[in-house]
Amino acid sequence: MYAQIFTEAFNSTAEITTSTEKEISKVWPEVTYKGDEWFDSQYMAVLKLADKRTKITYDNAQESYTGYIPSKDIFLTGYDMWIPDGGNAAGLVYWEVVNNKPKIISADIDYGSQMMYGNNGAYKKIHKKHSDLIDLRLD
Repeated sequence: MYAQIFTEAFNSTAEITTSTEKEISKVWPEVTYKGDEWFDSQYMAVLKLADKRTKITYDNAQESYTGYIPSKDIFLTGYDMWIPDGGNAAGLVYWEVVNNKPKIISADIDYGSQMMYGNNGAYKKIHKKHSDLIDLRLD
């Protein structure tokens, strides 16, 4: 019996576009997007794209959030950032999947935020802005 439960737990996946936040959370990062099981590797590719095309780099930021906005069929990755003058901010990268590859739509730095999860953090702001935002990954 325990072997069956253990096997089922490790063989479970969730489809991002049709699963609940709770279902996704249970199996993360074993998720699919529109049936493709590549999501984990594409998600990592976004981190590299953000590093290349924006001021959000491995040197000044730490990825701390990923969400999915079903109404727009796009993803949002958030970063805690350390500003050279000693301040903090949140980096927000909106991205989509085109031809099975991640494509950055926009990347912004929210200097008014206290990183992602502070009292004035971007996490609260993005949930107000996108009422259907599903949390995929919280760090």
